[in-house]
Amino acid sequence: MVVPGDKDAWVLRVDTDPRLPMHKSLAQLDVSNLHYLVIEKFLGVDREAQETQKNITYVKDTADALARVQRGEAQVGFIMNPTRVDQVLEAADHGQTMPQKSSFFHPKIASGLVINPINPDEDLDKAW
Repeated sequence: MVVPGDKDAWVLRVDTDPRLPMHKSLAQLDVSNLHYLVIEKFLGVDREAQETQKNITYVKDTADALARVQRGEAQVGFIMNPTRVDQVLEAADHGQTMPQKSSFFHPKIASGLVINPINPDEDLDKAW
C-alpha cells in the first residue's frame, strides 16, 4: 500500500516480470519490487542511497509508518506484505541473498542459545 501525505492511500499490485534482473525467488518479494521498480526505477533513488538509508527510513510498525506520514515527517509510506518463511527458504535453496530489510522475523531467537556452544561444566556465575 502507498500512503502519500495528503492523499488517499493506494494499493499497488506488481506482477512478477520475468525480465527483472534478479532470480525469480527474489522477484516475487514485495520488498524487491518496491526497491527495484518503485524506489530505484520510478523514483530514481539508486541502490547505494537505499543501502545507506539516505532519505529513506525503515520502520517495522504500520501504525508508526502511517503516523510519520501524517505528521509530515515522511512524504510517503509504503506498507508491504511481510516476507514469508517459505519465500526465504526458496531464495536460500537457489543460493540467493535476501534483499535489505526483507527478513525481519519476531520473536527473535536468542543468538547465544543457537550459535554458541553450551558447556555443561561452565560456571555461569563467573561468565557474567
